[in-house]
Amino acid sequence: MSSFGQNSGFVDELYARYLEDPQSVGESWREFFADYRPIGSQSSNLALEAMRQNAKPTYLNGHAPSAMADEDSAAHAARVTNGPAVSSGVAASVVPTGHVPEIATKALAPPPAKAEQQHAEPLKGIAAKIAENMSQSLRVPTATSVRTIAVKLLEENRKLVNEHQSSTSGAKVSFTHMVAYALVRAIEKHPSMNDGFVERDGKPHRIPRKSTNIGLAIDIERKGERVLLVPNIKDAGRLSFLQFVAAYDDLVAKARSNKLMPDDYAGTTVSITNPGMIGTQLSVPRLMDGQAAIFGIGSIGFPPEYSGVSPQVISELGLSRTMTVTSTYDHRVIQGAESGAFLRDVEKLLLGEEKFYVKIFDELDVPYEPLLWANDQNVEVFGGGRDMDAIRKQADVLQLIRAHRVRGHLYAHLDPLSIESPPLHPELELSNYGLTVWDLDRRFMAGKLAGSREPMALRDVMETLRETYCRHIGVEYMHIPYSEQRDWLQVRMETTRNTAPFTNDEQERILKKLNAAEAFERFLHTTYVGQKRFSLEGGETLIPMLDFLLEDAGKAGVEGAV
Repeated sequence: MSSFGQNSGFVDELYARYLEDPQSVGESWREFFADYRPIGSQSSNLALEAMRQNAKPTYLNGHAPSAMADEDSAAHAARVTNGPAVSSGVAASVVPTGHVPEIATKALAPPPAKAEQQHAEPLKGIAAKIAENMSQSLRVPTATSVRTIAVKLLEENRKLVNEHQSSTSGAKVSFTHMVAYALVRAIEKHPSMNDGFVERDGKPHRIPRKSTNIGLAIDIERKGERVLLVPNIKDAGRLSFLQFVAAYDDLVAKARSNKLMPDDYAGTTVSITNPGMIGTQLSVPRLMDGQAAIFGIGSIGFPPEYSGVSPQVISELGLSRTMTVTSTYDHRVIQGAESGAFLRDVEKLLLGEEKFYVKIFDELDVPYEPLLWANDQNVEVFGGGRDMDAIRKQADVLQLIRAHRVRGHLYAHLDPLSIESPPLHPELELSNYGLTVWDLDRRFMAGKLAGSREPMALRDVMETLRETYCRHIGVEYMHIPYSEQRDWLQVRMETTRNTAPFTNDEQERILKKLNAAEAFERFLHTTYVGQKRFSLEGGETLIPMLDFLLEDAGKAGVEGAV
């Protein structure tokens, strides 16, 4: 098998297009194909011939019937050729390529009434290469390890990351980003999971690999057909999380826009497939020759026995969604114990060990600490100490709300250059109040938060507090001695979460005011050269704010302003 692995069929198809019209492929592919010769495999030859010539009749033995044969023999051979390849469990491969014995002909020939309705369609191009790859993969002795992992922390910390990313115009982080990054980090601890196998002089050899080229199975639609491409991220082990996400998204974008280059396919050492995207819980994929392992990521969900349980009961019981991860490995160089230990370390990372989420939060400048794994302490479901535990947690939630109203501005993102992240403040974190990730879906009285007296899920409480006090506006108002003024500010800020979407006209007006302020600043700078003055630089945003303030003041009857 070539270095392109399961992508060989796609490369051969591009090569056929190149032979017909070199301008039909990109410049990088033209340079690559200048001295490229496809491996003389059956599927490669079929793909090229099928695209160079019109389709020809396909015969079971690879040769047309002899001209010397009588008409009955020719018609009978055509019926055998065009009929089904397998009959009653008899493999087509057992049919010899020469004369077909009468007994075999009778066994393989379909009933005359159905023979005219059935036909065999030859596989071409990518489909032929996939079939060949699947056959070749049978030469690799594999075994599979399976591990089911609780993903409560993965879910909640991903939500926190994406809330921060959306507020800073950062890239969205997917489950696959985090799981794939955990797989790469675990390979660092188990480098043998990246080793290859080769036979030299008839003797088996292990190939230690220093870099991890992790392949990503990407399903795309092309000309009405589904095509699976597996480009890879080169040397993924040296990448930070932010770099890994960027490289991952870049490969997907290039695959969708048909801009993948030859080097993107070559040298895959391990690969990831994600059947969980279509709801598959567990997958044992085939391992391509030359790769050390392939990891399958299953769907995320509650076990089937809890499918009918209400969300409230699930939150009270403290149940977590789960995800099944499989590791299918080359058993010639990787043993079951090593694969099992590898999956164990993947689980530890996804449960927050070795500061997995802490490092991600630090790298993305998320201003608060990630949620950490802790045992659920909800004794209500078992009845013992129910009232006291509920009272304690309720008091903790009210303290948490007040802490954000007083200190939430300390987490506000006020630095447009993001030069320095604000330090962590324990009084704004769940862990400071004995609250855990398991309490997020439980409901508490929120003390008129956002003007409501109804119970709220702790998740909604935290979302409201962080969006109101910890985003782009730092608010300090709890020192105001007049409760009426405090309550007025509190209700208006928390109900809108300190965000008010602007209309198109308002956005145009803001832009005009900013441009006018910049133009006036440049006029002063070029007209009064060398004169001492106070620059507007850095304070331009005050101009549209004053514009809105004065407009509203005029509507309220104010006659003048200084």
